[in-house]
Amino acid sequence: MGAVVPAIERSPILALSFSSQKYAHRAPEGHVLLRVFAGGARQSEFAEMPDAQLLTLVLEEVRRLLGVRGEPIYCRIAHWPRTMPQYHVGHRQLVETIKARAEDLAGLALAGNYLQGVGIPHCIATGQDAAERVLGERLRMGRR
Repeated sequence: MGAVVPAIERSPILALSFSSQKYAHRAPEGHVLLRVFAGGARQSEFAEMPDAQLLTLVLEEVRRLLGVRGEPIYCRIAHWPRTMPQYHVGHRQLVETIKARAEDLAGLALAGNYLQGVGIPHCIATGQDAAERVLGERLRMGRR
């Protein structure tokens, strides 16, 4: 369904996702919808790079990695600077300290991509856990 490109490859591409493999009817017959993720913390300057320059760079690399030929029939570029947190050594311990302190504060629940992971499922899980904690406290106190 996709691939992650390790840093050792020194590629401008971080990951590829074959969206039309995951979701039927995302591309016309005989074509593939390919999502490409480039830049990130490794090459943050890509977020400011002009679209034409970024497209040329990414297409060259897609051709090298996958052997793709021809030109795209559709292309959309989105620049999302500083969107994915970069966890540093000690992050897990810091989160555990924050969680422990928050336990003592009634009505406060933590949620977000800094807790368990950056993926959407992780964020949803922390939101659900936070809602259950707050609602559970309210129900125990007899409030609705």
